[in-house]
Amino acid sequence: MKILITGGSGFIGKRLALNLLTHGHEVYLLIRSKSIKSTIPFFTNTPVKFIEGDIEDSEVIKPEFMERIQEIDTLIHLAALYDLKAAREESYQANVLGTKNILTLIKKMKALKYFHYFSTYAVNPSLEGLILEDELSNEKNDFNDFYSEAKNKAEHLVREDRLPGVKVIIHRPGIIIGESESGLMDKTDGPYYFFDFIKKLKSMPFANFLPFLPLPVPEASRLNVLPVDILVEWSSEIIRNPKGHNLRCYHLVPHEQISTLNFLKRSLELMSIPLKVLPINSPELFFRIFPMLGIPKETIFYLQQRAIFDQKHLMEDYPELIGRPYQEYLPNIIEAYRRRMN
Repeated sequence: MKILITGGSGFIGKRLALNLLTHGHEVYLLIRSKSIKSTIPFFTNTPVKFIEGDIEDSEVIKPEFMERIQEIDTLIHLAALYDLKAAREESYQANVLGTKNILTLIKKMKALKYFHYFSTYAVNPSLEGLILEDELSNEKNDFNDFYSEAKNKAEHLVREDRLPGVKVIIHRPGIIIGESESGLMDKTDGPYYFFDFIKKLKSMPFANFLPFLPLPVPEASRLNVLPVDILVEWSSEIIRNPKGHNLRCYHLVPHEQISTLNFLKRSLELMSIPLKVLPINSPELFFRIFPMLGIPKETIFYLQQRAIFDQKHLMEDYPELIGRPYQEYLPNIIEAYRRRMN
């Protein structure tokens, strides 16, 4: 395959590009000129090719470079602004208009056969019930944050556009954390906000006298965390071996139902904090408290998440894809975090 990746300089994109290169595919990265210098070292001694462009530019790629992508048969759109604290305008510009520009670009690519769009499991702002892979909530629904709102709008664009001759595959990853073996992570968000909080807590003298740690975590809540290497392995398999569907969507979340409460309890143990988590069903209280602790208030929604994300399509098309129990890799995640923070 000849593959073009947007977002190839990002945490997931770099690893996915390397994976596809090792499988013998020709990989091009669409990358902003200011990011090329910092990205080159990651791809030393690889045949990866860079194409300057910007998804937020209506042209994406300047006309003089269009000839270079006319033999591309697979496009992977990973570029996005993932920031729960981002303003609506910022998120809309990167995630909605950026996707719209990519859809316009696709219509100019003569050899394209497959379009892989990376969405998110959070496009449906529901806390409970069964969420199907083809389920996509109305754009007018109330969203927890501008990121999930923008990704919802972008996925609507992808599903509703007509791309003759192009098969569309939508990847909906869960919350992506560090590598399962090394624990390496490029930035701290998601569960890492709580690791930061726990680390601060450990340095406070009164923490040794606290009997418990109150958190807005219902006992039925589930945490859809997935190590980046497992996501890359799954997505690479889907990209390299696409099925015959004109439109297909996959929930790339852990097969096991990870209890948020147990995940946080185990994290406290691994960080040597002798505290028990006390579930408090009062999210309104924590909307005020979390920002004072350096935790975005938007994360409360993900702590309250009780929905089950169906994986029927994934299991039908790729039954060989398996994950790892989080109890196996969490010590590696915590240890890498501790090294990074020391």
